[in-house]
This record gives sequence, C-alpha cells and structure tokens, in this order.
Amino acid sequence: MKILLLNPPPYKQGAFVKEGRCQSRADPEFWPPITLAIIASILRNEGYKIKLVDATIDNYTENDLIDLYKNFSPDITIFNSTTTTFFDDLHAAELAKKVNENVVTVFYGTHSTALPKESLDNDTIDIVIRAEPEITSRDLVKSIDSKRGLAEVKGISYKKDGKIINNPDRPPVEDLDSLPFPARDLLKNEKYKVPMRGGAFTIIRTSRGCPFKCTFCTSRLYYGDKWRTRSVNSVIEEIKEIKKLGIDNIFFNSDTFTFRKSFVLDLCKKLNDENLNIKWFCNSRVDTIDMEMAKEMKNAGCWLIAFGIESGNQEVLNRTKKGIKLEKAIETISMVNKTGIETIAYFIFGLPGETKETLKDTIKFAKKCDPTYARFFTAVPFPGTEFYEEKLKEGKIKTLDWSKYDQADCDVFVIDGLSSEDIVKAEKSAFISFYIRPKYIIRLLGNPKRAIRSANSFFKQWVFSRRQK
Repeated sequence: MKILLLNPPPYKQGAFVKEGRCQSRADPEFWPPITLAIIASILRNEGYKIKLVDATIDNYTENDLIDLYKNFSPDITIFNSTTTTFFDDLHAAELAKKVNENVVTVFYGTHSTALPKESLDNDTIDIVIRAEPEITSRDLVKSIDSKRGLAEVKGISYKKDGKIINNPDRPPVEDLDSLPFPARDLLKNEKYKVPMRGGAFTIIRTSRGCPFKCTFCTSRLYYGDKWRTRSVNSVIEEIKEIKKLGIDNIFFNSDTFTFRKSFVLDLCKKLNDENLNIKWFCNSRVDTIDMEMAKEMKNAGCWLIAFGIESGNQEVLNRTKKGIKLEKAIETISMVNKTGIETIAYFIFGLPGETKETLKDTIKFAKKCDPTYARFFTAVPFPGTEFYEEKLKEGKIKTLDWSKYDQADCDVFVIDGLSSEDIVKAEKSAFISFYIRPKYIIRLLGNPKRAIRSANSFFKQWVFSRRQK
C-alpha cells in the first residue's frame, strides 16, 4: 500500500503556514510541515511506501499535482489543511479523485477537527482526522490495509451508507517521547529559511497542549488543555540528528515554550554541556519567564522570543481571557531586551470589545513596550474557538467562505462600531508608526545587523499589508 502525505499547493489564496494551530500567510517565510514528517516516520516504520510532498514550498501547479498522482498512484492521500486554505486543499483532493476515484482522501488540521461534518459534506473528502493526527493516521492506514473497516479507529469521522459517523475521540498522546523524530530526509530542508535572518531552519515541537483560555485560539481544540512535554534528552537527541543534516537554526515550537521553568533550565544546561552550538527561537507568554530563565536561554543560543500580547487595552485582553496584565508585558519585554535576546510582539486588531479608541491604545502600547519587532494582524473567528461560537450565536458571522478567513484581510464578522476598513487602516498605521519613529531608528543605528533585520521585517510586513483589499 502506498501513502501520499501532501501539503497541498496554493491556488487562489497564496501560500500559508499550516503547522499545528498556525495558519497565517507564509510568503516569504515558510515552515516545514513537521507533523506530516512525523506521520511519515510512523508509517515508514510500519513498512508502508511513503511519499511526502510539500507542494507549497515547491510551487506545484495543477499539472504538477496531477502528474504526482499519476506517477505515484497512492492508495491513500493524507492532506494537511487549514480553515483559510480549505477550498484550495479541497481542490487538490478533487484532482486526486479525478486521477483515481478509488483513492482514499483524508484531511487533518484544526478546521476539519472543528467542523468534521461540514468537511465531509464534500464528496471528495472520505475521512477526517480530528485533533492530533499522528497515531490516528497509523491506525487508520492499518485498518484500511487489513480491510478491518473503520469502526475501531479512534479520532476519525467518515461517511458510511450515506451517514456521517463520528468515532470516539482519541486521547492526546501522553508520552510525547514515544513519537518518532520527523522524517526530515523526505523534506527539502534547505528551502525553509529562518525568519528575518535567512539560512535553513527546522522545527522541534517540545510540548503540546495549552492550559490558557484565549477565546481566539484553536490550540486547545487541537492539542487539548493539558500541557504535555517531551523529555530534555529526547529533544537533545533530535537536535543531534538535525545537526547531521547541516542545520543549526531551530524553532522550538510550543504554544508556551517557557511554561515549565525546570524544563527550560535543564534544556539550556544540556545544550551547553553537549556544546551543540545551535541558534534558536521560541514562543512565550509575558507571565511565564523571568530574568534567570532569559539569561540561561541567551547563554544557550536563544536569539529571539515571540510574545503574544494581542491588545494594548486591558479590557479587550480581559474579554478574550488572555490572562495577562499590560504592565507585565512592558516589564517582561524590557527584561528580555536587556539580556540581548531580540523580542517580537504580536498584536491583533478586531478582538471582542474593540473600538476606535482601543485601536489607538494598541498602536501606542506597541511603541511603549518597545520590542525589537512587532507584527499586527486582523482578528479572525476561526471555527472551533470561543470567539467563533460567540459571533455565530450573536448572528454576526457574515460569511462561511473560508477563503476570506485571512489574518491579512478579514471581513467575515461584524465588529460593532467599526468597519473592516477601520481595522485595515489601523493595521497599516500601526506598523508604520512602530518602525518609522526616531527612537527606534536611533537605537538601530548602534546595531547595523539588527537594523537590517528590522528593515527586512518592515518591508515584509508592508508587502503583507498591501495584499489587503
């Protein structure tokens, strides 16, 4: 049996990051599809013939995709999908069915997890994997191969006799060390470049699950609300394997890398003891890091920490259940900046409670907390979030055209007292105001490398915003 693992190409939407809960525009920064690579390792270990294709990074055309289906002739194709790219991904599945109507098409990702029935209403999708897809993919393929049927496979939804069947949920993987390392030998690793720096990079997921309750985030839907971590030794062994590929830039991908201090300190110590000499970056919350941790991270090769601050208005943060205080954000970013680690802060315009005044608050606050870089996005009520359910209940979802659920150009829900043009205007004003200011420019004059990165970040975000209507 042959299985194709596909990150489908963009057609109308353009390239997007599709990894875990992330679904933002990729171009010009692409992430390797690490989840697909883990599935590849699992299925290859089971003896199946595997082909992994990232048709996004390889700029596949329709004809390229058709040739792939014809030449490899898979029995099963597993598609990596998101909300915003769902229709493009569906088109890729339609082409697969045109080449071979008997191919089994399987979708996974946050969108199909949130909306399995709606996904399966499309004739071209046979099976949906809900939540973590790795172990479910193995059990699914083995059941199809053995012709045992699908009734015993946990975590899937499928069609049978004209009805949609939702099998029981699969519990999250408790022992993350039990998952094999991604099959990076099947990826074109050199094509994935470090954001803002260049050079090849890869992703290591150090933990899964998020105990925090942000209403706009799909993480809990996908990975659950229990924080689970790998062992430090497992992470170190994966780094050693990555180094053999000639890669020394790593993104420790975790919703909150700094959630457990002991893990971070142990990992940093091990990185130094093993003299692995990697350059790495990660995500954090402003309330889960202190100076001791930040210093050890810097000494172990960390060069950038990303913080989701979301808004410069405390009431908006409270409405979204972010659970942080603005004063803490200022304190933490200042502290991390002092260690020499660069910081990037993410902000979202259009969250519940947003007004013209709170938009201004966020623009002012971004400059006040003064991270090295700032990114500004448009709020999107993704299916599976409390934000989406709230707007749906209020009757304020304007469209279910998923292609419009784009953090660069969103006009899918009603924001009381604001228009989509107000949000777009605020987003553009924010990054121009942040980057083109005397204090920022003067500071960068003393650090030419950082100035180049900052200019690069500004340029990319300008291109990003120009895509907006």
